[in-house]
Amino acid sequence: MSKAKDKADVWMPLYIGDYLADTTRLTTEQHGAYLLLMMDYWRNGPPPNDDGTLAQITRLAPAAWKKHKAAVLRFFTDVGGLLHQKRINQELQACQTRKDTAVAKATLAAEKRWGKKAPATASGDAPSMPQAQPGAVPEHCPSSSPSPLPSPEVSGDVNPSGTAGAPSHATSHLLNATTGEENPRPVQLAVLLRKTYGMTVTSNHADVIEMVRLAVSDQEIAEAVEVFAMRKPGEKPNAGYILRMIVTTREDAVKAAAVASGKSTSGATPAPASAEWWGAAEGIKAKAADLGITWKEDEGELFMSFKVRVFKKAGEGPWRQQILRETERDEALHARILAFFYPPEQEAA
Repeated sequence: MSKAKDKADVWMPLYIGDYLADTTRLTTEQHGAYLLLMMDYWRNGPPPNDDGTLAQITRLAPAAWKKHKAAVLRFFTDVGGLLHQKRINQELQACQTRKDTAVAKATLAAEKRWGKKAPATASGDAPSMPQAQPGAVPEHCPSSSPSPLPSPEVSGDVNPSGTAGAPSHATSHLLNATTGEENPRPVQLAVLLRKTYGMTVTSNHADVIEMVRLAVSDQEIAEAVEVFAMRKPGEKPNAGYILRMIVTTREDAVKAAAVASGKSTSGATPAPASAEWWGAAEGIKAKAADLGITWKEDEGELFMSFKVRVFKKAGEGPWRQQILRETERDEALHARILAFFYPPEQEAA
């Protein structure tokens, strides 16, 4: 790890006299919350003014955060939904200035040594997209004011491993804009979710940490957000919902692979229909054909909607219980499916 990155990630100025003078009326717990907020601010930029996110950053239970919220947030100013603090912004700007100066000196030294600039077309020496953009600011040393969120479209060649090639704004979260070193995966995901899709998360958000544990790729996130937009037009996605969509998609793929594997090893004799037809897409499609149901894919019907229609037409059975279990964490969707399967008496008559 370079010294420049150590400064951005680890070293943060704290003027003890000024800090103690401003915080004489804080309790021990409020001191801890305030310091954690400042450290997250230094690493990730102004945090969102969202109680859930702030409670997570300060490591406080929601009730405890609400108790101390007024005392801690008096040091911040809400600007467009983000919590800014003048002193931290000044220090971050100073950090950026020092880094720009160091980079300029290093570049000049290299030019003097080699007699010319390294070709920018060489893939190993090419600057990352944020470096190539005027006024770009690294993730770990943000500017004093928030930048507008980019369009929620993802372009570029992003592969399932979570890395990307080819010039594309979708790859700017992968590398630190100043050092050129790879960001830790939690930071990559936080930047991607926050700046590309507008989700209020930080690198230590529980859903982000779970995505890292499950090795969720950029492509999986992009596909889930696209499905979300079709499923809930006009609504803003959140990290928890997107994570559940990805987990469900993976589970469906595993079940489908298991069914396909069973058929491929059955030899020349046709394999009997799976007893758990509802566990794989092909089984559901086959059941739909038996029931006379057509997937209106050309009309934009989502597979989830098609599956629910098949499960209802198939009558009572474990398939209904399965989908109800899978949607328990999404209360709105769970309630709609439950009402569709078991309508009120007056509607069923």
